[in-house]
Amino acid sequence: MDFQLSEEDYCRLFWAFSDPIRLRILRTLATSERNVSDLARHISQSVARTSHHLRILTQLGLVEDRREGKSIFYTLPKLASQLDAGRGSAAWGGQTFEVLSVLASVLTTVQLRHAPAPATAVELRLAAASDLVDAFSEILPLAEREFGFQVRASFGSSGALADQIAGGEPVDVFAAARPETVDDLIARGLLEAGSRTVFARGRLTVWHRQDAPFVLRSLEDLARPEVRWIAIAHPDHAPHGAAAREALMRLGVWERVEKRLIIGSDSHQALKFADADSSAAAIVPLSLSPGPKGRYAIVPGDCHAPLDLTLAVSRTCRQLAAASAFVAFLEGPIARPILKKYGFLLPEEFRQAQAEPGG
Repeated sequence: MDFQLSEEDYCRLFWAFSDPIRLRILRTLATSERNVSDLARHISQSVARTSHHLRILTQLGLVEDRREGKSIFYTLPKLASQLDAGRGSAAWGGQTFEVLSVLASVLTTVQLRHAPAPATAVELRLAAASDLVDAFSEILPLAEREFGFQVRASFGSSGALADQIAGGEPVDVFAAARPETVDDLIARGLLEAGSRTVFARGRLTVWHRQDAPFVLRSLEDLARPEVRWIAIAHPDHAPHGAAAREALMRLGVWERVEKRLIIGSDSHQALKFADADSSAAAIVPLSLSPGPKGRYAIVPGDCHAPLDLTLAVSRTCRQLAAASAFVAFLEGPIARPILKKYGFLLPEEFRQAQAEPGG
């Protein structure tokens, strides 16, 4: 067969195949024609990012587009139209046929070379802050179904998880409740600096049971004598505990309630303490505050340092493709509404607030 493409052409084509997002676009378009909004939703990317990758694939002839009214639909080139010229003619096959022929040859060689090796399921090891437990209980199964890998997640206080990672615990992705925890591990060479991403912001609440003999509407109300106990996560290694202490000190309440504090290992334990005693309250993440079982008041964000959920990929990550896909999924249109549902602020929300006068 006389090749129509140069070596430089093939370099550009294989570069196109090297990006996971572009591969997901091609895989999706192989099943059906889609417009950019539908495609972006399916691959969990923004419309802008999807359009960028579609433009690359279209310029390389790997994707075709057609206009229908005000909408543009994308699909893979049809081989049948390229074979109409008939075998043996100068135009037979075209670019798509040639690329697929070369890919088939390469993939067959690789498959034969690795045929004896048994297939193993890809497992992504995730360590995440405790305030993500409920949100991730919805997000992780969706990511597993979308990408075909399994996520083995462990949750706890960010400081405790960071200590485990520093001690050699194998982790692929670490999601902490504050950026300082991630930045410290990056400085120690344990996480990849280029993968650092802030994907949401947590908020604190003052929570108590519905049948409590008081109603708390602010952090200052914790100083009331009828509040016997106040549970918080450990301030020395749990960011939410540190934020609770900072807020209590900033509002001048710490010294008045210090003797009534109960310290939990993380926010989940602090919430359990308060849930077990109608005369107790807890300062816990909004994402964990069970509305139907209790009442809560949101602590103003300017009372403590931001609880910016920050993740990064480990320097020893065994599943880079899966880790990259998971990070992109968290920032995509499927995960973002779930994070918002559990009370997290999305980056554009708190960045816009910071940009406003007085923000």
